[in-house]
Amino acid sequence: MLRRCLFGVVMAAAFSVSTPIAFAQDEGGLRVYSRYQSQLLRLAEILGTLHHLRGQCFESERQAWRDEMMELIRLEDPSSDRKEQLIRRFNETYAKARRDYPQCTRAASLEAERLAREGAVLSETAANSISN
Repeated sequence: MLRRCLFGVVMAAAFSVSTPIAFAQDEGGLRVYSRYQSQLLRLAEILGTLHHLRGQCFESERQAWRDEMMELIRLEDPSSDRKEQLIRRFNETYAKARRDYPQCTRAASLEAERLAREGAVLSETAANSISN
């Protein structure tokens, strides 16, 4: 359930990547593009945290969230600077989650659920920003 929810987040962000060039046409579009980029960075953070939390609690998800991040980068096809930013955010939040949650606990599970909800809202917001 959690993985499907966040997979929707990744795919919503990825499917919307074909439109950023159009955002550069006017000032309002630049604001949408900027918001979209900050949402992608937050999504990278969420995926990094989930990579640790869900991998810690569920062996079957050990690589799933890293794979989702790799797919997002593949579909986004960002510039090298942008790619480095996304990867850095993913790795930083992975490392922080690893420090904060060294083992699977109820708190770790609750944090993973909270992040999945945040990711779902983020996905919906990004999709609405791009379609408007």
